[in-house]
Amino acid sequence: MKDMKKMVTALLCGLLAAALLVPAMAEAAREPMTVAPMEVDVDPADPGDGDYPVAFEPSSVVETDDGIELRDVTLYTQDWYDIVDIHMLAPGDTLIVEGEAVPVESVERDERGVVVNGGFDAGGYDFYSIEDTNGFTIRMDDDYATYTDHGEATLKLSPDATFTDGWDITKAPVTVEYADIPAAIANSENPTFTNTNTTIVVENGLIVSIERIFNP
Repeated sequence: MKDMKKMVTALLCGLLAAALLVPAMAEAAREPMTVAPMEVDVDPADPGDGDYPVAFEPSSVVETDDGIELRDVTLYTQDWYDIVDIHMLAPGDTLIVEGEAVPVESVERDERGVVVNGGFDAGGYDFYSIEDTNGFTIRMDDDYATYTDHGEATLKLSPDATFTDGWDITKAPVTVEYADIPAAIANSENPTFTNTNTTIVVENGLIVSIERIFNP
């Protein structure tokens, strides 16, 4: 009887050791991987319907005989990383951030997301998953996300377009309609329109909305 108990104990110990060893062996056997943002195809000449973070100068809003145009506007998309890639990320892998290769030295996971190289407080990166998406977005040490530059475009404004400006958090956002957009942008106290505070909405090749928010 005692011998049987010893055999059962030895067997259980062996199974436990194997269960612990297999993931470690799989981890050791896995080739280091390079994780980059998911590719988004945007043609500046025909960007397609959607929301686009943008950057432009106030002088880029021009009135022409054919209507109002937003010229030389740089189109961006926010970077998203595949949820499986980020969950598999491990020390020894390489992370592509804003086109730069970043060696992964540490990875921590908690209820907020995935923390790489100590997180933004240590000059690393925090990854967050957003509800109803299939990816992770990144948080830099300056508290901003990262973006991909898709080049410059010139786009016409829809006659129904509006511009909502909420850059000044001490005041309620102000919305103006099509005819007043050039003057509102040109005369703004804040001339900064960047991909971290300004978004356009494109429908059928026309800008239907320009919105600027407060972003320090």
